[in-house]
Amino acid sequence: MSADIKDTILKIILNHAGNRLDGQDVKIVIEFLKAMIKDNKIAPRNPEDVIDKFTKAINRKPETTRHNYTFSTDDRKIKIDAFSDNVRLIIRPSCARDSTIFDITSKYLVDELLKHGILRRDNIDEISIINTEKFLKSLDELENELSDKIIIAQQIAHDTPSYYFLKKDNTLTRLDKYGKTINVGTKKYLIIPKSVITQHELVLRIEIVIITITDIQESRASLENKQTKKILVTLSFRWVDPQTLIDPCRYVGTEAHPEELAYYHVEPEDKIRLDKNALELIRKANDNNILDTLRLLNNIFELPRIEEPSKESSLHKELQEILVELGNALGLEPIMEFDVGSFRIDVAWLDEGKLIYAFEIVIGGSVLEALYRLEHVKAENKVLVISDERLGEVEGKVSEDIKVIPISAIINKKRKEIIKQILN
Repeated sequence: MSADIKDTILKIILNHAGNRLDGQDVKIVIEFLKAMIKDNKIAPRNPEDVIDKFTKAINRKPETTRHNYTFSTDDRKIKIDAFSDNVRLIIRPSCARDSTIFDITSKYLVDELLKHGILRRDNIDEISIINTEKFLKSLDELENELSDKIIIAQQIAHDTPSYYFLKKDNTLTRLDKYGKTINVGTKKYLIIPKSVITQHELVLRIEIVIITITDIQESRASLENKQTKKILVTLSFRWVDPQTLIDPCRYVGTEAHPEELAYYHVEPEDKIRLDKNALELIRKANDNNILDTLRLLNNIFELPRIEEPSKESSLHKELQEILVELGNALGLEPIMEFDVGSFRIDVAWLDEGKLIYAFEIVIGGSVLEALYRLEHVKAENKVLVISDERLGEVEGKVSEDIKVIPISAIINKKRKEIIKQILN
């Protein structure tokens, strides 16, 4: 039995939750789960028993149409779809048909509780609770603990984090410092007391979305096919009335301008710390407006220091990427930084695991070291790509099996021209 059943049950529940819920929604799901229990067994074969017990627990009479049961409260619409071996619970705000607070099934709940060692399968048809008293006590404690709480999704996916700040006078304070954070897969939820939210004037929501799109451009000639990656970054700021987080049927909000936010005080521990990977993606998006906004709001954001790449390293990386792209176009397996044992080759082209081409690139590094690597690698073809001004350094030093290509024959050249240089 799990040492902390409450946290396990909460994570199971939140895995099928929407962006905002509260203790009332959790109570409904817990009553649904309790309705599945009969003695020490769970998920009885007759779904009508579940419906009957749930109806009594929430003290509401449903509108019934065949296998569907709909319950209405002041601000919730609760729908249950009953099937022979499964019961589905859907909770929505009464004001918004398209917004879902919960969508969860009895089969999912049973499967997850089995996986976490809370239930045990007795036979094909029967599943029992290992410790019924402890399980029911955990459900009651969880319901009580969350009765006065708001649960907000801070992150739905890895690339879409949201940050909430509470405004009081001229100060912004991170919302998550007042409550508990719980991770559920790629989602992250904040559990906050309602009283904390209502004590503040406004809530600021900051959302950062970073999306990488792969764009494949095709033409009749296979060598002209090109695959590029495009990075899109959006940064949004919104003021929200605190009651919006309390009441699912209320939304009062407006855009928050970065210029106005720059005047607020934020304690160092409350700042948003972007990691190096996120900042690199933002830079690659070439959106100066985003970077300018992040710099303007240095009272809210703390940016990591990243050394600007030198021109040499940038050009070296660009040449590697060109060679990898060409290898793909030729139907080979290109590998950057290919390990051949005691050293690495800048780029390798493999055909069914066999090293067909080995490339070394020299811009500011050692010509002799590059030649050494090419001379000692077992490849059918060996190519040294070198900056034009250093061509003289290889005269009389290159063995006959190494082809020398100046960088000017690759940079800003058409793909067919580069391939011709390499293959001929």
